[in-house]
Amino acid sequence: MHDLARIAFEETTEVDWGGTEPVLTACTGGAVLHLKLARADKELTAKLRLPEMGLATESAMAIGPAEWLLFCDGDVGGWRSRIEGAPAGIAHALSDASDRLVRLRLARDPDILSGLTGLPADAFDDGRCARTRMGQTAVVVASFERDHLLIIDRAYERHFRLWWGRAL
Repeated sequence: MHDLARIAFEETTEVDWGGTEPVLTACTGGAVLHLKLARADKELTAKLRLPEMGLATESAMAIGPAEWLLFCDGDVGGWRSRIEGAPAGIAHALSDASDRLVRLRLARDPDILSGLTGLPADAFDDGRCARTRMGQTAVVVASFERDHLLIIDRAYERHFRLWWGRAL
């Protein structure tokens, strides 16, 4: 077994899978943008139709007080034009994170995520998102009605999948 996977697995609390075997499914296509504002601004957030801290939609996740991950099916022009057309006065950084981040889908089961992260199950209610750690890997989790979206750095994908396989 890979040393990192062994170490991470041994530090994971015991999880009762309830007879299920949760499967991670890679999301393909589309783009992920990372938006960071110099400061939080509720008016600008509302104009851009961005979720508030700790909340997520299918097109955006608020992962910090002035930080979001934005999703689109292909052309990033829609997000770019909305952001560039926003009122001036707040510095921002917008970068394409598609090559840096991996998106994985997991069938909806807040109890499994609670057991793996130590966060309470209600942290994974529909429309919520959280930055946390699983298998010694930083992960952002967004919960939706039908599934969870896990986002990890591509550099840790192999380690995360090894850990996930051992955690089952």
